[in-house]
Amino acid sequence: MNSVWEQNYKNGRFNEYPYDKIVSLVAHNFYKDENRNSLRVLDLGCGGGNNTFFLCEKGFSVYAVDGSQTSVELTNQYLKRRGLQANVVCGSFLDLPFESDFFDFVIDRQSISHNTESDVSKIFQELKRVLRKNGKYIGIMHHNNQELQKDGEKIGKFTYCNFKSGIYTKSGTVFFMDVSNISKILNGYKIDTLDRQLCTDFLKNKSVISDELAIVASKI
Repeated sequence: MNSVWEQNYKNGRFNEYPYDKIVSLVAHNFYKDENRNSLRVLDLGCGGGNNTFFLCEKGFSVYAVDGSQTSVELTNQYLKRRGLQANVVCGSFLDLPFESDFFDFVIDRQSISHNTESDVSKIFQELKRVLRKNGKYIGIMHHNNQELQKDGEKIGKFTYCNFKSGIYTKSGTVFFMDVSNISKILNGYKIDTLDRQLCTDFLKNKSVISDELAIVASKI
């Protein structure tokens, strides 16, 4: 586990509420299913448990994984306070502790993005292993944007670290997905939807606050 994120969690840097775009994408793809409790979902990078809680509350069969033991403890505490349960484990995204063809869908709110490009590709292949055929990846990735990258140290074509200022100062390694390489990285998937969400500050010369890609992709 990257020590940056372990320290972030120990310092209380995690989200308390579910991410709205993840909620919308899960709702669009799975709310009509009458047997939600039979659908297995993996929260990849559960952080403080905010999205794990949402999935449990909506009646899915929920599993969660994070590379941080502190994250696992926080998530279990969050669920316990609300009378909910999930299978929460500490593990590597590169070697997930689950059987092949196990999950109906995986959610990821930018956890994969905090890896190098080579590891990002490997993680998507590992997710493909644990997803059932036609199983879905529902995730948010950082989008390739030079304004957001300018204060970081470039260590790969689309990978940066050691940000001196901005929203990534406590984020360790950051990979920025570019539409030019998305098909290569998501090899073995069919892209169902791809949305860009660009947020700018109109009071500060329209400076970029965040730039994200919302991806829904199905295992072929």
